[in-house]
Amino acid sequence: MTDEEVVLFLDKIHTGEDAEFEYNGRIFWAQGYWKNKVNMSHSEVYDATTEEDYMLLLDVDCPGDRIKIFENAALFDGKTFHEVKDDINWIW
Repeated sequence: MTDEEVVLFLDKIHTGEDAEFEYNGRIFWAQGYWKNKVNMSHSEVYDATTEEDYMLLLDVDCPGDRIKIFENAALFDGKTFHEVKDDINWIW
């Protein structure tokens, strides 16, 4: 991903928009939504290639927490997003 793509991609994760991306031959799907009308935000990242259980499933009070957790989670063969961002292909 280019630096501009990284910013746009992380904005999608932050706002909870659907995102499909590929890393190391695996397809991932990320999505989020408001769990209630007050402030609870729900997010999930799913490995669509293997159809495993969700890799990241969380409820947060602040959407900003969603992005921090995603950026620091070792979802990609034990590496974080920033460690592999150059190897991620953002599909949609």
